[in-house]
Amino acid sequence: MSMRRSNRVGRTLRQALRSPPSLRRQGSHANRLLLAPASSSQSFLRRHSASISLRPLSTSASTSTHEPVPRDDFETLKAFLMQPATEGDSAAAARSILAQMMQRHVYASMSGQESAVMSMVADALDDPALVVHVYLALRRAGVEPTPVTLELTAEACARVGDWDSVRDVIDEMHRAVDLMHPSLEIYENAVRACRTAQRWMQGKQLLAEMRQYGLEASPEIHLEVIETTVACKEITATTQLFQDFLAAFPYLESDEVLEVLEDLRHLAVEQEALPHAVFFRDQIVARQGEVSAGAYEAMIHLAARLGRWHEARVLFAQLTRARTLPIAPPSHQYTRDVDQLLHDLPEHGLAVPLAVFNAALRAFGGTTQRAKAEALLVEMRARGVQPDSTSFAALLCSCGSDLDASQQHFDEWRASGLPVTLDVLHAYVLAASRAKAWNTVLDRFAMAQDVVKSSGDSALSQAFARDARIQSLLAVAHGHLGNDDEMLHVFTTMKVHGLVPNLYVYAAAMTAYTRKGQWRHALMLFDHTWHEEGLSRERLTRFPLLWDAAIEAAIAGDDTERLRALYSQVITRQGEIRPHTAALLIAHMRDVPTETIWSAFRSLSYLHNVQFHAPKRSVRVVNAVLLRAVCEGNTFVAEKILQDAHTELGIRQYNAMTYSLMLDLYARQGQHTKFLHWCDEMERSGSSCSVFTVRALLRRLRGLVQVNEETDGDGEDDTDAESNVVEEEMRTLAERAARLLRADDIEAFADPADLARRLLRVAAQRGQSLDGVCLDHYLALCTSAGDLAFAFDCLDSAPTESLARLLDDDDANADAAFFHSLFAAAADLSPALERRARDLALRCATSSERGAVLSRAVLTAFCATQPPAAAVELLQALVELDYEPEDDELVVFLASTGVGETSDGVARLRDVGDLIVQAELDIGHASTTFLLQASLSLLRRSPTDAAEVLDLVTALLSDALDGSSRDQLRAFLETMTGGSPDALFIDQLLARLRL
Repeated sequence: MSMRRSNRVGRTLRQALRSPPSLRRQGSHANRLLLAPASSSQSFLRRHSASISLRPLSTSASTSTHEPVPRDDFETLKAFLMQPATEGDSAAAARSILAQMMQRHVYASMSGQESAVMSMVADALDDPALVVHVYLALRRAGVEPTPVTLELTAEACARVGDWDSVRDVIDEMHRAVDLMHPSLEIYENAVRACRTAQRWMQGKQLLAEMRQYGLEASPEIHLEVIETTVACKEITATTQLFQDFLAAFPYLESDEVLEVLEDLRHLAVEQEALPHAVFFRDQIVARQGEVSAGAYEAMIHLAARLGRWHEARVLFAQLTRARTLPIAPPSHQYTRDVDQLLHDLPEHGLAVPLAVFNAALRAFGGTTQRAKAEALLVEMRARGVQPDSTSFAALLCSCGSDLDASQQHFDEWRASGLPVTLDVLHAYVLAASRAKAWNTVLDRFAMAQDVVKSSGDSALSQAFARDARIQSLLAVAHGHLGNDDEMLHVFTTMKVHGLVPNLYVYAAAMTAYTRKGQWRHALMLFDHTWHEEGLSRERLTRFPLLWDAAIEAAIAGDDTERLRALYSQVITRQGEIRPHTAALLIAHMRDVPTETIWSAFRSLSYLHNVQFHAPKRSVRVVNAVLLRAVCEGNTFVAEKILQDAHTELGIRQYNAMTYSLMLDLYARQGQHTKFLHWCDEMERSGSSCSVFTVRALLRRLRGLVQVNEETDGDGEDDTDAESNVVEEEMRTLAERAARLLRADDIEAFADPADLARRLLRVAAQRGQSLDGVCLDHYLALCTSAGDLAFAFDCLDSAPTESLARLLDDDDANADAAFFHSLFAAAADLSPALERRARDLALRCATSSERGAVLSRAVLTAFCATQPPAAAVELLQALVELDYEPEDDELVVFLASTGVGETSDGVARLRDVGDLIVQAELDIGHASTTFLLQASLSLLRRSPTDAAEVLDLVTALLSDALDGSSRDQLRAFLETMTGGSPDALFIDQLLARLRL
């Protein structure tokens, strides 16, 4: 905003009060006196002896390090000041001499005349920045500035808006009490400097300081400060300063005040300060002034452009003198004001310019009301208003996540030939991001790049590369696609260019670092965000993705100390995390008692709310803490959790997981009555049964069978009575299960295994996937080959990915132990099932979709439970299918041979060795270690049998040991045996290996 005063304000106030003298005029007068003949010059200096400390140039004292100004240079300056110029040879010479003076002739003891001349020369060059530079050079050298220097510097600061320097000028003015009084001109120029620098508070303080020293500021100066508060949009300060202005000049005529108010109102509209414009309008009305229709129209348009549509309607009602003011609609329906205003303005003959149409489009774009935005675009064209790029940017935003509509409007914008703007390109990419179409985000970013390149505008291309909005969308898309390297490249490029990524980008970068195994970098980045300028601490606290990423990084790095610190920060800072992350944190904070962790998370109300559905309550965190209590078997804490959830959190309905956990708790405790009670509670709630419900039912069934078995073994008189109780409890269990699963045939079971099969069949019919825990409970109930065959039927019919999930479960029982139990049961109950066990192991190991963990678990369980010959047969089948076992899997087969335990072990080792040689399998470190260890053990126990084994080992390890010296192998064997008795036979082994 220019410092120029309104002509009308100047004309009005010039007659009311005197204007401040011109500093430029004073400076010219001083220059003329100084550059007059010698007698006149001395006369000037005598008259200003009180303000300039000086001594004759010809007799200036010099030191060993500083020189006086050469007389020729001084004469050049005199000539320049007699005929000043801003360009040409004389100006260049003066500027050069001035630079030389600042470099060589500025020192603490230099004369006041010399320092004043330097300021006057800079002023004559009409270079305010140079005047300030001279002043600062003098101050750095410790030169006491003269009043002339202070006045010229203050005027220069007013022109360039150097508030810091003018504040120093004022301080120096007050220190020089012996040379000058507080200067009104310096203060007024200081106010003007504040106006240029937009420092309203400092300008307000200067007015108060002037009153303190008895200086009367001119009306223009008062208005300078008021204008500054308007430009800075400080309505409270504006109100106070205007009242101070009226109090300072009570004799202003009413017309003069109204003219000032009108100019200020006009300025407020120019500065887009709507509250100020309304305030000045109110002041005009209060003084019976007239506010024109044009003024109202400008204010209405301003309110619309700022998105303050209800205020625009209020102004419109005041313009049309409506009987009542409009009622504000609910905040989520604020576009009703937009519709009404666009309807009312043309009806009363008021224009709707393009800027207002664009503001309306932005309102519809912000609420993704595409139909209204498109209709408004048609209306614009019908009224002869052609949309611009801003219009299309808002229209694209209104498309929300509709990719087809956004593409259509983008193509229309390109065909229109309108200028390329970053807002349009950002809105185009944003639509794909809102749709979570991450590959489309990359495609549209590439399209936007092509559009920028085809424009041929290098400035636009640079701005596009440094647009934080667009780059953030690109980074987040790469993060969601798992392109960690690309995502981090975009992120680091943004940081190098000084851009501030949004919090979504920070969260994506932390996740990328964690996925790359650089979890410490993720945590360092989390710490960095709290010190990043431009990121609100409140916003950081309320941004769940950031906390989630930090917690996941700490868990990935198994950094329990940092995880504990994050837990403490979440609780104390009220940091917001998402419910699933809270559940993850609850599960990993094992050193915190369950009751304590419940007390902490219970107080975080946001975790128990359902977003966008205020009446509903979330039980995710309740279930997470309840799971811990159930695993600990702590019925007191479990019941307290549900009681607190009901009374304090207002949770009136739980989900299937909550009921399943309570069923599981009492199934573990063997409390049948309470188990049945929670079955009834679940039935009354209408919750659908989940796999966890079936687990709890099977666990209770398994517990009843175990109790029955223990009762049968007691041999006491009341055995029959206790058996009857168990049978009755099993019947009631089947009854409740039938009601919960809505399957009446469950009650018609023949034995516990049959009841379990019925439960599993119903669960499968309901679409529940294969579950390792359920099958593990079922295996414990199997008493015949027919029972066990059902388990193999389930596994054979299940997809391979379902088999892999048996090892990926939250329950500790669902691990490789399940396959161990299955294969062991097959070996115990029926040799006919051994073939099915081998086929299942073969399928799990060779499936193209298999996971390494599944393969290792199944092969280990099979070799540990089946006869050694079956393990050799399985390896042969794998080799025939071109399956190449991993090194640790090959160790399992070598160990299954039982070499050193039985005489048949050597033969089986030979068979395995032949398969290894035949298939050209690689012998890895683990297999080599096992064979060497087995050879040492065999040498110690049975030297006779060791000979044949050592021949086999030598043949198998010929390639693995190639290149290893005897000393290297000895050192390895000594480390491996660690002082055991086998260490005594190392030399024999080395000799047999011919090393």
